[in-house]
Amino acid sequence: MSILKRMKNKKTLVYFSDCVFFAGCENMIPNFLNSKELNNIYNIHFIYRESEDYERELKKRLNSNDINCIPLALPKQDVHRELLKRVKNIPLLYKGLGAFVLFFWKYYAIIYSIFPLYKAFKKLDASIIHINNGGYPAANTGYSAVFAARLYGVKKIIYVVNNIAQDYKSPLRWLDRIIDPYIGNKVTTFITGSKNAGKALVKVLNLPEYKIVNISNGVKIRDLTIEKAEYLQELNIDLKGRLLFSTIALLEKRKGHIYLLKAIKLMKESESLSGDLPYFIIEGQGSEKALLEKYIGENDLDNDVKLIGNTSHIFNLINASDVIVLPSIANEDFPNVIIEAMSLGKPTIGTRIAGIPEQIDHDRNGYVVNPCDEKDLCEHVIKLMNKEKIKAFSEEAKKKFDANYNVSVSVKNYINIYK
Repeated sequence: MSILKRMKNKKTLVYFSDCVFFAGCENMIPNFLNSKELNNIYNIHFIYRESEDYERELKKRLNSNDINCIPLALPKQDVHRELLKRVKNIPLLYKGLGAFVLFFWKYYAIIYSIFPLYKAFKKLDASIIHINNGGYPAANTGYSAVFAARLYGVKKIIYVVNNIAQDYKSPLRWLDRIIDPYIGNKVTTFITGSKNAGKALVKVLNLPEYKIVNISNGVKIRDLTIEKAEYLQELNIDLKGRLLFSTIALLEKRKGHIYLLKAIKLMKESESLSGDLPYFIIEGQGSEKALLEKYIGENDLDNDVKLIGNTSHIFNLINASDVIVLPSIANEDFPNVIIEAMSLGKPTIGTRIAGIPEQIDHDRNGYVVNPCDEKDLCEHVIKLMNKEKIKAFSEEAKKKFDANYNVSVSVKNYINIYK
């Protein structure tokens, strides 16, 4: 059978995602696009928001230039910031007008985006639409994609929710009470990374439980491009025999970096600590950077903590680290960095929120601590300064990754859903 005939006999699977940068929830997209098994079964296309930052990171992860990636010009997500520049120094006015602009812009964006998505789905003759999203509702165009798919007649709609669904307390969600029942009815299957996120979605959308499927994101282990010693040398870091604990996350309040710094301060002040304090690397950029730098300086932590900004190859940093710490306090689901750490056999310390306790088996492959609790975090960092314990936890982390989070396992689970 010719290639053309085989393509005609295949159904068309279209992925859609709307993100201006390549966030953690985007990591499964290149896994799908690169999958030989999926490409043998379906004609695959990927529609995404036109964004240079997103496209640059996407292309780094693709195995071929022949993958059908289609950028779409969609309404800006942060239009209120541009419109309200003149009043940004008047907090009350900025917040009040900002909420007003956001409310109306949200529904304008939803309606505006339906037609270009409908045209794209029709042109590709889509049979299955897979919508990748942060939380719910997250990107407004997630709504648009469902409307466009049903308008074209697509009956198989998969909606992936990579965070905890929002309730209706915010005024920005009030009008969604009218839209959400339609979405809940027309989406064939909602997929969440954690059971915790699934329960939240059932509650918010009042869904029957059979509409929710829990599939953990899979990770493809990327090749290391540099050895530990050379990597640390590039960062001008001399550990002098100290253990290396690293945090890889956006420098945002929800990631809880300040509690890690407070925990390090407690460790320095502790009289019971035996041996050298670990060295801590904090990777990432974000709005909390100045605050964290100030805290480090004021508390004499300069010789113990280093902020390194964004690193081009996360796996090099994970490989160089002995332990990965994620002190998040809110808005998480199933953090990719924990799975990435486990793929290289690294123990993790995370907080008892969202799906993190499903990833980390406490006192087996890492530790789970209370969020916003620097004392609890300090105690468990000290516990994991034992090299024998690190070794035992490392073996268990790798075992769990191979059994549950390898990309091939995840892709097979999705294929079963598509079928």
